[in-house]
Amino acid sequence: MNLDSVYSVCFSENFVTAWRNALLQIFKYKTYYNFVIVPNILGNKTYSYLPLLNYTDKTIESIQNSIRVVSTYSYQARVLNPGYRSFVKDDTVVMRIPLLGRNSDEVWKTTLPTNMKKQLKKSFKNNFLLKNGNDRDLILDFYRLFSLTMKKFGTPVFGLDLFLKIPGFMKSMYYVVYFNNKPISAMLLLFDEQIVWCPYSGSDESYTELRPGHFMFWNGIKDACEQSKILFDFGRSAYGNNNYFFKERWGAIPVKVDILAPNTVNIYNKYKLAGNIYKKLPNCITNNLGPFLCKRLPDL
Repeated sequence: MNLDSVYSVCFSENFVTAWRNALLQIFKYKTYYNFVIVPNILGNKTYSYLPLLNYTDKTIESIQNSIRVVSTYSYQARVLNPGYRSFVKDDTVVMRIPLLGRNSDEVWKTTLPTNMKKQLKKSFKNNFLLKNGNDRDLILDFYRLFSLTMKKFGTPVFGLDLFLKIPGFMKSMYYVVYFNNKPISAMLLLFDEQIVWCPYSGSDESYTELRPGHFMFWNGIKDACEQSKILFDFGRSAYGNNNYFFKERWGAIPVKVDILAPNTVNIYNKYKLAGNIYKKLPNCITNNLGPFLCKRLPDL
C-alpha cells in the first residue's frame, strides 16, 4: 500500500451493510433501494446513503447510478474526493493518519510530529488507567463523557441504545481513561478491513492539562497498528477549525468529503444558531431532546 491509499480507501461493503442494518434495527428506519429514509422534524424525508457515515463504500463515480434512483427526492450521499487539494476554511474533511501496515514504533518515528511526541511523553507520566472493551459499565462511562462534550459544542447526542447495540453489528471497542478511578476521557473505535475509525469521543475538560485524550488516541493507534490496518481515521472536521488542528498535530492528512445533494449548504453554518441555543438548555431537556433530534437530522 502506498500513500495514495490514505486518500482513496473507503469502507468495505460488509462494513456499510452492517452499519445500515444497525440503523434499521435501532432507529427503525425504512429503506429505498440502498438508501435509508430519514424523516425530519417537519415530516419530510431525506434519502441518505448512509446516515452518520462520513463516507461509504462508494466513490463519486460508482454512486451516480444510485443517485439517479432518488434524484427526484431530497437525498444526500457523502463520498471521498481523493484528488482535492485546494482546501478552504470549513471544507468538510476526514483526518487520517497513515499506518500502511507499519508497527507503532515506525509510526512514532516517521509520522508523529516532534511536538506531539512531547505531549504524549507528558501524558505517559500520569497515573492513567486505560480500559477497553464492550461491557455495559464501560459504555456508560463513555456515554457520560461523550454527552457532556457534545452539549458543550451545542450538538444533540444520540440515545444510549445506539452505543449499547453497536457491538452486536460490527467489531467495536470502547476506550476509557481513568484518573484516580474517575473516567476522564473516552472514545469509540470501529474496525473495518483496512480502516480504524473513531466516530465519537469525549473528555472532561477539567483534566485537559493532563492530556488524557493524547494518551487514549495513541493507544488506539497502537491497536490499529497491531491489527495491520493501513490508516487511523480521526473522523470528520471542518477544515481550519480547532478540531481540525488537533488532528493535524498528529500528522493526520485531510481528505475532502463531497456532500452530494440537490442543494448543498455549509452544515457548520447551518446549525450555528441552533447549536448556540441548544448548549444553553438545561440537561433535563437535552437528555430527552437529543435522541429525538438525532434520528431526524440527516446532516449528522
